[in-house]
Amino acid sequence: MTPAAARALQPLLAAEWPAADDTEALTRQLELATLAALSVGIGPRAEPPHRDSPARYPGPYSESPSARERARTRNRTPVMPVLLLPLERPFIPGDMVATLRKLRESFRVVATCDGGVLDPASATVVDHVISLWRDPKGFKHAVREIARLRPAVELYLTIGGAREVTALAGLRLAPAQLFSSRSGPALIEEIRQAAGLATAAPR
Repeated sequence: MTPAAARALQPLLAAEWPAADDTEALTRQLELATLAALSVGIGPRAEPPHRDSPARYPGPYSESPSARERARTRNRTPVMPVLLLPLERPFIPGDMVATLRKLRESFRVVATCDGGVLDPASATVVDHVISLWRDPKGFKHAVREIARLRPAVELYLTIGGAREVTALAGLRLAPAQLFSSRSGPALIEEIRQAAGLATAAPR
C-alpha cells in the first residue's frame, strides 16, 4: 500500500465499527470502506473481456481450443499455393494463356522476367511479376522475394536461353519443378498433383 493510500484509509480504519448484529450499520460501513479503497486504487478492477468471450464473439461460448480456433479463423481468407513461372522473354504464348487462366482458380501465379514488365495479354493471367535483373545484386534481391513467397511449383516453359532463368532453376526454390511447353488439361492436372491438390473429378 502506498503512503497516500494509507493516509486516505486511516480515518476509516480508526473508526469504531458497529456490532456484528447491527446488520444495517455494518453494511453501510462496508460500503464506505469499499468506496474508499476503490478511490485510492485498491480493490477489484474491471478486466477486459477475454478474446473468446461473448462480448466479442456472440453465440455459444466455450473455452475449448477448437472454439478459440474457429473464432480466430472465422473470416480468414484461405491462402492459395503459388505457381512460379520464370520467363526468358516478357510474354506468354497464346495457348498457355488459356491454361494459366484456368490455373488461377487454384493458384496464385507469379511470373519472373527481365525488367518485370509483361505484354498486356500475358499480364491478364499473372497475379504478380518479379523483376529478374541480370546483374548479381538484382538477381539476389529477386531470389529473396521468391523465397518469401514459398512457391509450391515452378513451371518452366523454356530454359537455356537466359542465364538468370537457368540459375533460378538450379536453386530449386519450390518442392516441385516442371519443364513443359505444352498446354491444356493434362498440364493443369500435372501441376495440381505436383502441388498436392486434389485431382479434379472426371466429368
